This record gives sequence, C-alpha cells and structure tokens, in this order.
Amino acid sequence: MADEERIPLATNATRCEEVLLVEDEPTILSLLELGLAQLGFRVTPCRDASQALALITAAPERFAVIVTDFDLPGFSGLELADRVRAAAPHVRIVLHSGSCSPLAAEGRVDAIVPKPARIRDLSSVIRGLLE
Repeated sequence: MADEERIPLATNATRCEEVLLVEDEPTILSLLELGLAQLGFRVTPCRDASQALALITAAPERFAVIVTDFDLPGFSGLELADRVRAAAPHVRIVLHSGSCSPLAAEGRVDAIVPKPARIRDLSSVIRGLLE
C-alpha cells in the first residue's frame, strides 16, 4: 500500500493497517494481541521469526508494521528486520525488546519500544509510524 493511502490509526479506529506481532512467549503474545486489537489494530500473531518471514514473503503488501521481540527461536528480531527489509521494504519495523542494545538496532528498525511497555505506548509508536 502506498504511503499516501495509509490512514492514521486512532484509538477508536474503524479502519486500520495490519500488524504482524512476533513474540515467542505465549502470555506476552496474547496480551499484546488483545491490547492492540482493543485499540483498533488488526493483529496477526506469530511465535517465531521463520513463520513471520514466510507470512511477509507470501504477501508483502499485507502488513504495514511488524512488532518483533529480539530473542526469538531460529533467528533474532534484528535478523528478521534485515530479511523483511529485503522482502518488503515498505513494512515499518518496531523492536519490542528488553535485551537489545539501541546501537545494535540503529538503522535496522524504525522504532524501539523497551520491555515491559504499556500497550498505549506501543500503540502510539505504531500509529506514529503509519502517519
């Protein structure tokens, strides 16, 4: 989807962009999915980087944003970011992590939201990237 076609998300959005949420911890995945959905986002949950990359490469225009943890089975969230950039450069990438140095992520992701984060803070970052 072209940048000019994107609709900024409001807390009570009726139309929204789809978010691919990548988190290997089931409890955190469920909480983030529910919280973002309640704020009007369409969310596709995913528990590992390989599955996330397969979803992106199968339909590169489907997702506007990926929110990914750093520590994932298979390969890291930063490696996922690098591969997503190659497959779908339009996708905005948010690293949601408590263990990755901002210096390591610089230039590889669009935003970093440290764990633990309030869902409203994460939502605000996502909306900002879509504007």
